[in-house]
Amino acid sequence: MSAKVQNPQLRQDFKAIPKQEFKQEILDTLLFTFNSPINGFSPKLSIVGQSTLTEFIINNGWNWTLDQLNAEADTHRTIEWNTFEKVERDGFPALQQGVYYGQMLDGLRNGLGIAYCTTHESSFWLFECEWKRGLPVHNGRYIKIQDAKWFLFQGTMDNSFHITGSGCMLNQEGHSYKGNFKNGLTHGKGEYKWPKGVSYKGEFANDKKHGKGKMTFKDGSRQRGVWDRDVQIEAGEVEVRRGKVVARKKMIGHF
Repeated sequence: MSAKVQNPQLRQDFKAIPKQEFKQEILDTLLFTFNSPINGFSPKLSIVGQSTLTEFIINNGWNWTLDQLNAEADTHRTIEWNTFEKVERDGFPALQQGVYYGQMLDGLRNGLGIAYCTTHESSFWLFECEWKRGLPVHNGRYIKIQDAKWFLFQGTMDNSFHITGSGCMLNQEGHSYKGNFKNGLTHGKGEYKWPKGVSYKGEFANDKKHGKGKMTFKDGSRQRGVWDRDVQIEAGEVEVRRGKVVARKKMIGHF
């Protein structure tokens, strides 16, 4: 695929013609859709006319290849281009109307599929997952575009369209996390890595370091401690790379 996505002039006619196989030309139409205004919001475009989401898919691929989609697709379900209806989420911004391309059963999203929409906060969301009765289930991924930067989440989906359970996160600036989530927030045990070589491995709560953990710094030194909502309240010994205890420092504060 070339770096410049052209509109193949495919229309909403897809909805009237259920497809039994996923089609590359419709996936390409989704890429064009990512460059277009939706719900009154216009994505920021690069010098070659591509949105952040389109560029991400071109550079990194979809969650599944076309062959994987068709190999896993249930032949008893239709494959359609359809409307993604507005979804209210308790405690989270509603997902506004968008588009859906994937498997359907009895008028509901069911099977493998891709949904694209926004929130009222002008963030753009792409969901690539398995669906049951219109809701995401099992393992999947979603990409959130906020201020023209991408955030990728992959793991066990819940009814709020977030990761709950085991999963991982990566963002455009090089931050990453692997571990447990609750409603899309780091929660439980996991490891967070910053792009400059600093990491934290331990306990989290509501997207903050909370509980026992260990910081590893760029020079290889390590320190165990206890955190309370991102503030270190207890500090253990600092170890250098060779494992030698060099000091018992009170490195208390935000990290």
